[in-house]
Amino acid sequence: MAITISTFAQMFFVVIISIGMLAVSSSLSSTLHSGQRLTTGNYLRAGSLILTVQSDCNLVAYYNGRANKVPAWETNTNGLGKNCDLLLLNNCKLVVRSDTHQTVWSTKATSTNGPCILYLKEDGFYIVDSNKNFVGQQAFR
Repeated sequence: MAITISTFAQMFFVVIISIGMLAVSSSLSSTLHSGQRLTTGNYLRAGSLILTVQSDCNLVAYYNGRANKVPAWETNTNGLGKNCDLLLLNNCKLVVRSDTHQTVWSTKATSTNGPCILYLKEDGFYIVDSNKNFVGQQAFR
């Protein structure tokens, strides 16, 4: 006896998967969760602030409209790798890793209460653990 999935069940499954995908992609607008990565050329945005990983591996924060794209903040890691990603690890450490998986920059703060969330705000970013404790922050102004 062959088991078939009804058309309704198939449509329901596709809708659930689609909603899940939207939630993940929309969560990258101003937050980064443990296990997620921000790849080269993509960015997080909070109001007029953009946090991006450049192709030269420099993690940079820019405000829209700033003359000549002068960074509000940067890691100064340009040239230390290629095609880097920004990752938030389960121990709440934020790292920039090259395409060869070498860490070129990281925060010092860690927590045993992961998973964590990075919140990007217009004045900087804040990392909060699962107990809602501040683990790390970086001000841009």
